[in-house]
Amino acid sequence: MLAAAIVFTLAGCSKPQYIIPTDDDEQETPSTDSEKEKTWEVSITGSEFAEYAIGSVLFPGEEICDFFDLTEEEFFAGMGSSTFASLTSAQSNNTIMFGLCEKNNTSDFKWVPSTTNNFGHWLTADGGLTTWGGDNGEAVIYAENECGSWGADSPSAEDLESMWSFTLGVYPGRVQAGKSYSGTVVYYYPNPDDDIDYYAFVKFTIKIEAPEEVKINVVKTQEINLESPYYTGYEATPIDIDLDAVAAAIGCSDAEADVYAINSDGSIHPVKGTNFWFSIAGDVMKWGAGCGIDINKDSGTWSFCNYPDPSVCGQPNKGKIAFVNPSTMNAYVVDLTVTIEAFDALKISETVSYEAGENEITLNEEQIAAIAEALGLETVTEDQIGSDIAIVGINADGSEYDGGYTANNGYWYGMDGNVTNWAGIEAAGYLGSYIEYRGGFVFGLGIWGDPGATNTVKLALKKDDRTAMFTFNLTVAEPALFDTEEVGTMSGEATMKLSDGYGGPTIALDYDAICSTLGLTDDNFVENFKITATDGSVEYTAEAPGGYWFNTDNAICSWGDVNSAYYMNFKYGPDLPEGAEGKLVLIVGVRNDDSKNDAGEVTHVCPPAGTYSGVVRLANIATLKHITYTFNLTVTE
Repeated sequence: MLAAAIVFTLAGCSKPQYIIPTDDDEQETPSTDSEKEKTWEVSITGSEFAEYAIGSVLFPGEEICDFFDLTEEEFFAGMGSSTFASLTSAQSNNTIMFGLCEKNNTSDFKWVPSTTNNFGHWLTADGGLTTWGGDNGEAVIYAENECGSWGADSPSAEDLESMWSFTLGVYPGRVQAGKSYSGTVVYYYPNPDDDIDYYAFVKFTIKIEAPEEVKINVVKTQEINLESPYYTGYEATPIDIDLDAVAAAIGCSDAEADVYAINSDGSIHPVKGTNFWFSIAGDVMKWGAGCGIDINKDSGTWSFCNYPDPSVCGQPNKGKIAFVNPSTMNAYVVDLTVTIEAFDALKISETVSYEAGENEITLNEEQIAAIAEALGLETVTEDQIGSDIAIVGINADGSEYDGGYTANNGYWYGMDGNVTNWAGIEAAGYLGSYIEYRGGFVFGLGIWGDPGATNTVKLALKKDDRTAMFTFNLTVAEPALFDTEEVGTMSGEATMKLSDGYGGPTIALDYDAICSTLGLTDDNFVENFKITATDGSVEYTAEAPGGYWFNTDNAICSWGDVNSAYYMNFKYGPDLPEGAEGKLVLIVGVRNDDSKNDAGEVTHVCPPAGTYSGVVRLANIATLKHITYTFNLTVTE
């Protein structure tokens, strides 16, 4: 029935070819012999405190397919695929058009399939089409389809079910209790069998109800007072909550408890969760200006982070949560006070990615102004740094390093905070830090060490006899771990000579098949795609964004291990090598040397010729699905 492909080039707010009358009391009113329409309605109830998603609703898929005289498989194929999250998004390979009825007017169409991350739309309070965000508050509600495999050649049973499932949600803080918000989507199908144009409308309504008052019985309170550096990002700092005491006090574990936030006046924020922002005074609020700290369960650990605004500095920031047994409403309260150190524009605290070994920061206006003030200048440009403003490494005792750069426009530091070079880092077992200037007011901050390791290093910008001194407090983040489900397997192979060494082959992977299997698109691939080890960990031992060294036993290792044999580096997005074919490539190579240290001890043994099989996961961390990928590398003499 859908054998003929139809290419749509329609835009704007009018119906294709026809005008449908506004009288739709019967829900199905053919305006002419060549046009039919029908409307369905779905609804959901939510809270004004919702953080985006409220829940899922099912569109009447079976009825819509019957109306169009299509099977579900034919409907899936007819939707084709789309670019997403844009007012200029467009469908392709489709025979059904998906759009929005502007302000619920079934005579006024916006033929835009998506302003969300899938088929769906962000809407204004009166149902008009818009995009996410906006300081003007236009984006209020959204409906977003949950199928991740549009465009696949053959849909799975899960695809056919999820293509009718939509997440309905709100923009935090922009809805009010007692009000309802609605939108209407349209499926347009010009049936080639009977020459009739069909319009299926689905009106979705989000009803905002005031939540019921929550009453708890506080049986114990733990007061926690902490001092913290000021972080320019959202670095998580663990909170030492006595979870054994929680279980003993309320009769259930913290994992079984409901968690509520408590305002400064003792009132209970009525929506349970695991992530709460507080004002500096300790009142629950949505994220944004005026926030002090956030209390959240980050990667399974209760933590806090500060809002990155200097207004939080030099004073106590408060937040209070309650672990509540849902059966008895007995509560264990954690009363947290975090005093953030006074703001120093040239003191930067950063938690560095364990996987990448580094972060980048861009100096803000306050930091640039602080540099200019320290150097006695009216202003500082990005090009001055490293030219007429010298970049100088500073040792732990405050003395200047007597020498040139030891890194790229910057310096390596030992874990003692003293300037060193690459040889010093290597001799220390690849532990240390670096700071380097990359232009555009961007600094690269690197630290190699175990999770939780810290290093404080200093870097000076000097002009004439004046100095702007930076202090960088670096901490190694905890490694990421993704518990993903296998949804497929893939393999690849290549042959190289041992003499090729690091310069092994580059292999293009089947990007389209990977995207189809994992539910990825061009728009979200870089954000959601991740290479992990077979246990779900992301501890890259070769190059980011996804690289591992393997030893002769095909176990992940580091380059410096005695029996390290070969590497697998996956490259995609902005990291694709120049001239690479495809959108996802694998680069492989061998470490083909014998090495000894100055003491004559063997530090590396050249691997023998043979076939090696490295296994990793190709994962979608948004849906927690993965493909197990095995690569067979044959190394010849």
